[in-house]
Amino acid sequence: MVIVEEGKTRLFLPELLASRLGPAKRKIIFYNPAMEFNRDLSILLLQVLIAKEKRRLRILDGLAGSGARGVRIAKEVEGEFEVFVNDRNEEAWGVIKKNIALNRVSNAFPLNKNLNQLLNEEKFDYIDIDPFGSPVGFVDNAFWGARREAVMGITATDLAVLCGRYPKACLRRYGAQPLRCSSMHELGLRILIGFIARSAMKYDLGIRPLLSYFEGHHFRTYFRIEKGVKKANNNLENLGWIEKLEEGYEVHKEPTGINSKRHAGPLWTGKIRDQELVEMMLEALPSKSLKTKNKIERMLKLFLEENEVSTPFFYRTDELASLFHCSAPPLGRTIISIRERGYRASRTHFNPTGLKTDAPLKSIRKLFIS
Repeated sequence: MVIVEEGKTRLFLPELLASRLGPAKRKIIFYNPAMEFNRDLSILLLQVLIAKEKRRLRILDGLAGSGARGVRIAKEVEGEFEVFVNDRNEEAWGVIKKNIALNRVSNAFPLNKNLNQLLNEEKFDYIDIDPFGSPVGFVDNAFWGARREAVMGITATDLAVLCGRYPKACLRRYGAQPLRCSSMHELGLRILIGFIARSAMKYDLGIRPLLSYFEGHHFRTYFRIEKGVKKANNNLENLGWIEKLEEGYEVHKEPTGINSKRHAGPLWTGKIRDQELVEMMLEALPSKSLKTKNKIERMLKLFLEENEVSTPFFYRTDELASLFHCSAPPLGRTIISIRERGYRASRTHFNPTGLKTDAPLKSIRKLFIS
């Protein structure tokens, strides 16, 4: 065993895992240092959400591994709540108990249960599901385990499936057609959110995305559950298809003649973040001791910029330059020029050369060749 530190929390870890980066094999996935940004962001988001609550909350870290996220929530988030840190693996459960004791957190409780069974037995205000691979097998039961207006944080690491490398697997798991193209990471994230929304609607529930993003080896989405047929029906308005054409992308409620080389969907076409929440997270950030604080600040500011553009896709400027047979102008100058013409435009966290805009492609072409 070795001890590592994240934020204000100390963690006992099997020595093999303390230095492992990137995706791990299923049998040894207790802790992944590469996911510290993911955990830091969840600490910040929960601090903002809990500060607005007037009742004691029940929080579940459902697939806890070493317990890094759950123990950190108990140690670093201020407010009235209790955290249940669960993993069905007995060796992981032993590590969780050591980490709770090491950090002397009285509001954290170790559990050693099958997550789906637990979600059918108890109710929670916040449910975190961070699996190895796809979260599909837990989503339905998560709605059963959610209290009224609960929030969930769900991770997916099966990016090759969601981004179109294995389209049949995406159809099987998510009931959606992926598309391997320059926007594949945004489309893949929106397929994940769309799947969650469609799962919720089966129980007359709607969802409202709070914060969704792509980072490294994973997709992550936080959303609030909204109860009622009306809320569920409202989600139908945010589901659709994306078609990739030579002259750009088009959004459809229903596709005509699905083509695996042109269409992606059904997927979420609405907003994937809450502007007010992102602003509140930026305000709260200086008060938190987070190793990835600078990266979080950059990302949150970029999210605010992205939120101004409603299109559920983006263009890569190098691909546009190839299409227009010219060199690509600087991205910053392109964004300013598009805005000067009355359209919306921003950078995107999905790709460093990505351009999100509601300007038609013919208008962008004029800017590139002028």
